[in-house]
Amino acid sequence: MRTPDPLHIAWRQDAFEDGDTLAVSRQCHWWNPRTWFSWRIKATTRSPWNHVGLLKWDAHLNHWRVIEALFWGGVVSRPMFQVLGQDARFAVARIDSPPAARRTAARWAANRVGYGYNRRRILQIRLLQIALGAKKVGGLSVAGQAPQDSFICSELVIGAHRAGGYPLEGCGPFAGPASVMSSPSGSVVWDTSGVGRTRPA
Repeated sequence: MRTPDPLHIAWRQDAFEDGDTLAVSRQCHWWNPRTWFSWRIKATTRSPWNHVGLLKWDAHLNHWRVIEALFWGGVVSRPMFQVLGQDARFAVARIDSPPAARRTAARWAANRVGYGYNRRRILQIRLLQIALGAKKVGGLSVAGQAPQDSFICSELVIGAHRAGGYPLEGCGPFAGPASVMSSPSGSVVWDTSGVGRTRPA
């Protein structure tokens, strides 16, 4: 596992590959309305991760972009330096699949930019976590996958890898960032989080 230079990593094409998963750990507090949602995710899942997205190289602007689903804004594509410029600790994981499959996943996610945020799913997840516990909820599965026009952050990443032909093991439709990063389907390739490895490298 390499240690990145946080000042230049977003402009280094050789640092990552299309379809790599970015996990973010932000400073958040229950008493701050702007960070309460992130705090709730971390507290419930007992994980440092409160957000995930997919990386895709922007060949026109020569920097990495993060395709992500945000509570305010829905599915967007933002420059990686903007995402990491918010005092975030982060890790990047790579699924064990051919590069072509990961590129397909990144394109699938990019084609969802402009879709909404799935607030109904967030409510479902919270209710299930109260009833069953956060650990069980991440691996729950349901029959069939209906077409979607809205996503939560982990749902977008999971759906993208499924579209690439390599679903994330142990991640059902109610999985959160912690489940995505603890999936045995891949390994962490960068980590500045200070929380150690989240899955085998």
